[in-house]
Amino acid sequence: MYSSPNAPELNNLLGTIALSILAGNRRYAHVTALRGDRINPQGLGMSRMLSEDAVRRAFAEEDAEALARWQRQHLLQSVEPVLREP
Repeated sequence: MYSSPNAPELNNLLGTIALSILAGNRRYAHVTALRGDRINPQGLGMSRMLSEDAVRRAFAEEDAEALARWQRQHLLQSVEPVLREP
């Protein structure tokens, strides 16, 4: 994913995104509110929370429509089994 020796670890990137989503954040700027959290990142095996800029850079060169399709597909997969229940 990253070639720079200063690039963040992938688990820190994904963990920051996951914790941000679970906290109900909808914008990159909301990631900053979680930067002081020292408990939840440990539970995900993270060494630290990343900044909103690091998260933004992770997706800067990606195709927005392809990312949206990926998100829709996986969101549907996560709720579809429950929707089949009476």
